[in-house]
Amino acid sequence: MLLVLMIWLLGVNRVVVGIDPTDGFTQLAFSCEIQKPYDVAVGDRFDFLEGVYNLWVFSSDKPYMEDSPTMPRAELRIAGLDYSSGVWQFEGDFFVASTVTGVCIMQIFGGTQATATALQLRVVNGNLLRYGGGLPTIPIASRINDRWARLNVIHNADLGTIQIFIDKVLLYSEDNDNYKPHYFKCGTAYTQDSPSSCLETKWKNIAIWKKSNQVKREIPLIGGTASCFPQ
Repeated sequence: MLLVLMIWLLGVNRVVVGIDPTDGFTQLAFSCEIQKPYDVAVGDRFDFLEGVYNLWVFSSDKPYMEDSPTMPRAELRIAGLDYSSGVWQFEGDFFVASTVTGVCIMQIFGGTQATATALQLRVVNGNLLRYGGGLPTIPIASRINDRWARLNVIHNADLGTIQIFIDKVLLYSEDNDNYKPHYFKCGTAYTQDSPSSCLETKWKNIAIWKKSNQVKREIPLIGGTASCFPQ
């Protein structure tokens, strides 16, 4: 059964009083693996300049592993912070141009037998959709193209719940008790939602958080800016 709380975004000029989803969380140091078509160099599908991650991929590209049945991708896979319990949070600012549609921008890996992911967030025709985990595809926000948007996703792996915030406003909550372990991914991946021939997303201010009273072996970020590739 889905527990749904939704507030529709009517446009980028709407003023909404939000909250800081990271209150009560500790920011963690993290590293990344870059998943890209297996037959091209990293620099052919990815760059990182002045704090902005740029990831692009073409419909004609190969999968990230030879003989893999998956669709083309250029993604950042958060490494070293896989989890099966606890309350975790992904944060990042993303940009998707209006010329791009049918792109998966963020995932929580660890789904059902039918899908590898507990959650996918997709941008289709300017709308942000939730997908995966054996649950219905549901629109989360509209008019998400051609602007930077702050995304926060809180996953309580103990209770099996997910919350999605855009620009610090809680737009959607669901019960989601999927297979474990889990990890976060973000970037650019093809979907079956009539995608563009070339997909591209930009990301900045990516951060991984964990509920402060649950931080044990993880390394808190002390000073500086978290990044896969510090500058």
